[in-house]
Amino acid sequence: MTLALIFGIAMGIGNFFNDHTVRAFKKVLGEVTSFVAGVSVTYVFMLLFPEFVERAFESYHPSIFLSILIGFSIFHIIEKYIYQKAPKKKRFRDLAIEDSAISFIYHLIIGILLFELTSENLLAGALFFFPVFLHTSVHALPVDITKVKAMKLFLATGTLWGVLLAAYICTPPHIVTTALIGFVIGALIFSVIRHALPAGEAGRPVYFIVGVLLYSLVILLTWL
Repeated sequence: MTLALIFGIAMGIGNFFNDHTVRAFKKVLGEVTSFVAGVSVTYVFMLLFPEFVERAFESYHPSIFLSILIGFSIFHIIEKYIYQKAPKKKRFRDLAIEDSAISFIYHLIIGILLFELTSENLLAGALFFFPVFLHTSVHALPVDITKVKAMKLFLATGTLWGVLLAAYICTPPHIVTTALIGFVIGALIFSVIRHALPAGEAGRPVYFIVGVLLYSLVILLTWL
């Protein structure tokens, strides 16, 4: 419980200061985002997918795999709708609202999963926290719909609220946790491909490879 709360607070700090972090790493943002993308992709395919499949088979029903599709599709459809339908002058604000609202819900789910995973296994919780924290902290397209510090702080603390929700109000049943993991898989896949992986000539493939190899080594060591 204590570790989950620490992770939740750390995630809130990373989220709150996201724009400052992006500016601080501006000169090497391509390298940093490439590395983070490598770490995130490695975690999704080497740990999160196997965790989801293992849980799915414990209470198997094919519909549980819809959660991955839902996580991916929600992020894609909302963003695409705004780009195609919103007037250009309103587009950035609409995207900012979309990003903030979905980001809060997404981090609320992350908080629930952090509590669940750390309760089961501290190492599993830490391995889950690290790539999500990096992805949150150096997201290349930060948006800020409010200059009110209190509101910004509330939006940034979605993960902490998720931890508290799972710990003190309602711990989700096994099948719901499994579906939430599937949702996060879909959301991360979309977010990494759409935003974290630098497009075109941007980015540094060698840093992506370093991220993949380094986190693969960390995961492999936990299997020994």
